[in-house]
Amino acid sequence: MDEGFSITFLNNGEAEIVWKLSTQKLELISLYFNKPSHNFVKALRIYRVGNDEFPSRYGSFHEEELLREETSYHYNKFIVGQSYVFEIGIKLDDKKFLPLLRSNLFRIFPEHEISPVRKTREYFKENFTSPAWSERVSTYSLYENHISGW
Repeated sequence: MDEGFSITFLNNGEAEIVWKLSTQKLELISLYFNKPSHNFVKALRIYRVGNDEFPSRYGSFHEEELLREETSYHYNKFIVGQSYVFEIGIKLDDKKFLPLLRSNLFRIFPEHEISPVRKTREYFKENFTSPAWSERVSTYSLYENHISGW
């Protein structure tokens, strides 16, 4: 897994969430805020999403502050039939959260709850937060033609 999430369902609403965040992304954020990355408070947000839409005004989230080295979290409050999204990010202050990685929206199905076998889902391998066109377009640059004014 280059960057992304995976989840291992254990039983009855329990799962182990594992993530990998690129070091380049952390370095970029560190340079932007002119602050060493180890000074940021890293957090995991687990959003329970209403109407299978994210962001959703009907959803709620659980936030867990993480140790700098943590790359996994055990969560035991998943509800069958509900949809979820994970985010890893940094807390800029008590009210501001900057997401650095977001999972795909997924639903907990009954087989995840009753299965005695540990099942790992790695359908979070890619970060789909950026549309495909963003690889070819810079939204931070304006290119001018000095001859015609554009």
